[in-house]
Amino acid sequence: MDTKAKFTDNTGFEITLTGDKVYVTAVGSQETFALRSVNGIGTYDDIEDYNRQIEENKKKDFTSFKWLGIGLAVFGIYLGFAWGSSSAMFLIVCGIVMFGIGANAKSPEEKSEMKTYFRIMLSGGDRKFQFDKKASNAGDVADFCNKVEDTLTAYNT
Repeated sequence: MDTKAKFTDNTGFEITLTGDKVYVTAVGSQETFALRSVNGIGTYDDIEDYNRQIEENKKKDFTSFKWLGIGLAVFGIYLGFAWGSSSAMFLIVCGIVMFGIGANAKSPEEKSEMKTYFRIMLSGGDRKFQFDKKASNAGDVADFCNKVEDTLTAYNT
């Protein structure tokens, strides 16, 4: 097996190009594709799923607790000084706790994860294999795709 190109990420995904086949090893599966059945290869970002995750996370957004906590603490301080109210300390503590929750909350964009796939276009459809884009070098991904395309061009001529 003469390896022409290889790409590996840190999650166990590996894709290897030889002179006549593409080998894909992912967690729990291994697949082999003959180059004569491969029409192309590329990467695919699942933007629809990412946008859906953002919308779901907006429903669970606690960042507004920051401002509500500040408001409660200020109101508690005002009650304590102006009226000498005994419930002022309770409001101040609630305000500080709410501010802490809001300050530590992640934004919906930070909670969401963009899924990236290697997409192999075949004569009868396509196959997608998820890989970790953050843990890999974009240049390595592009280099691998270019080498596959060069091999396909040489194979088809």
